[in-house]
Amino acid sequence: MREFWIPELIIVIFYLLNILQSPVRRLWNLGGLVWLPPIALLLSIGFFPAYGFRPECVPLLVFGIIFNFFNLSRLTAGRRGRQNAGIFVQPPLFTLISGVLLAFVLAVALGFSPTEDTALSSGVQNLTIRDETRNRDYFLRIYGDIDNPGGLSRPLLLMIPPSVGSQPVVDKLCLALEARGFTVISYARRGFDAPAIEGSAGRASYISPFEIFRRFWFLDRGTRSLKANESGKALEQGRKEDVEFLLSYLEKDPRFRSPDLPLFLAGHEAGGSALILLAGSPGFTSRNPRVKGIIAIESFLWTAYEVVEPVEGFLPSTPGFRGRVERSWIKFIRWFARLKPKELAPAVGAAALPAPELPLLLILSDRSGGEKYREGAYKAILDIFDRMQKAALLVSADGAGPLDFSGFPHYYPLVRALYPGVGNTFWNNGDFSGGGASLMADFASLILAAPMAAPNTLAPGKIPAQGLHTARRAWNLADLRCIVDL
Repeated sequence: MREFWIPELIIVIFYLLNILQSPVRRLWNLGGLVWLPPIALLLSIGFFPAYGFRPECVPLLVFGIIFNFFNLSRLTAGRRGRQNAGIFVQPPLFTLISGVLLAFVLAVALGFSPTEDTALSSGVQNLTIRDETRNRDYFLRIYGDIDNPGGLSRPLLLMIPPSVGSQPVVDKLCLALEARGFTVISYARRGFDAPAIEGSAGRASYISPFEIFRRFWFLDRGTRSLKANESGKALEQGRKEDVEFLLSYLEKDPRFRSPDLPLFLAGHEAGGSALILLAGSPGFTSRNPRVKGIIAIESFLWTAYEVVEPVEGFLPSTPGFRGRVERSWIKFIRWFARLKPKELAPAVGAAALPAPELPLLLILSDRSGGEKYREGAYKAILDIFDRMQKAALLVSADGAGPLDFSGFPHYYPLVRALYPGVGNTFWNNGDFSGGGASLMADFASLILAAPMAAPNTLAPGKIPAQGLHTARRAWNLADLRCIVDL
């Protein structure tokens, strides 16, 4: 997005003038240039509150911190008034390395800026509600006319956004779902989602940048690192509480509580895991009879993983000094092994994993088809799919990365580049939002056994059948024709 370029270029020019001061003698008389790097660093820091978390600008911020550290001696000399030529001269190697690194971070900042407008769509109703029990504020965006005197006639879909990116990254997906026949509700919780956009005024609240990096960390390591897994479990628990509150709210609001209005629940990463956990909990379906199906998008179900304790055999009973040495050595080896990171694996046994009592659609990246990931990060979610008694459908698309269906390719191009799929993208222009919306609408059509209010079949040629990989449980193969456009 071009509006990001102006502050980025100003920051880079400030650093460039300071770097050129050493080899260009004409700049030696401009002592004030020594103050440009700290000013540029302050601008870099202020960029994030002004524009939100922009990952493509993180390298520029890191460069500024390191460059100002090495520039500290010149800054101190300039502050004390020692304006002699010596303070402006830097080793040629330092100048060369600084220039190359500056060019690199500029290329990242400009090359991975969004090419389209990232502002939230207009014409969407905004609503703020509060959970008084837990002291939480929720900002709802509603796609569709909810004030129709005749009441809602379109299926309702509650969209749980990813915790990083939140409502902005799923905005295009929600618009596509509305166009395919849903009334869509997305939400953000203040202090939890990044960002949480409040009302039509667009006031945004953010979480700590360190927390954002932590969430990417346990998104990547949540099934391998015990510490990351525990953080992921807390995120899934938070999403469960969100869904429980929002479902209770929808039952109280007269605009949404029609008993004949079918409701579908969709969630990204921890949100999808929370839906699976809730759908497998006792009494959920009886308490929420309107919920007809759940959609989990790139969910790992961190809650299902537990520490694998090493099996330790009996100590040898060899008598005498030799036996004592053997036992001491084995104890030392076991103690040393406990210092290593804990190994995680999905809980063993059918009773240990949730068994959703609702039809399930899993949308996963094409990584899920590789043996490394199938037996690693996706093992728990695939085990649940294999044990489903209700209708279940798994869909992956060639070239789809772990974050693509949440809108990251449009909003955060750099993150999409860091988390790619393993195959070649077959979707025209990387239209994961439109393709994902078509899959969800067709899934709902199968469940309701009736066409949606708007066309919902995949556009011929746009998503060819050979690019989609499907698996199904408790469904007739013929029913999949509308999913893969056979």
